[in-house]
Amino acid sequence: MTISVDKALLLENLRELSDVTVQQRLWVHGSEKIMSSFTEAICGAFDDAGLTRALDSDAAEWPFSMDARRVAKELDRAVSLVPEDQRPEAIVRHASMDEVRGLAGELLRMLERA
Repeated sequence: MTISVDKALLLENLRELSDVTVQQRLWVHGSEKIMSSFTEAICGAFDDAGLTRALDSDAAEWPFSMDARRVAKELDRAVSLVPEDQRPEAIVRHASMDEVRGLAGELLRMLERA
C-alpha cells in the first residue's frame, strides 16, 4: 500500500522553500493579500501535503523514488536546524537556509519528473 501525498501542494511548498526571491517576497515583504512564512511552508510540505506521514511509513509505502526519500529525509533534518522564532529576514539569511533551499530544489526537480 502506498502512502498518499498531495503532490501539487508539496511541489508548491518546495518551490517556496527552494527560492530565496520568493522567500523575500512572501516572508519578508508580504502584503495583506499575499504572504507566507517559513513555518507555513514547512507545515504545508510536511504536514498538509503528507510528507511526514510518508517518511514515517515503511519504505515500501513511499510513493516516490528511493533517491527522493533520501533527499526528503535530508530536507527534514535541515529544516529542523532553522530557528522558527526569528524574524523573517533572519530566517531567510540563516546559514542552514542555503542547505534547505538546495535540498528543496533537488527534491522539487525529482518530483516534477516523477
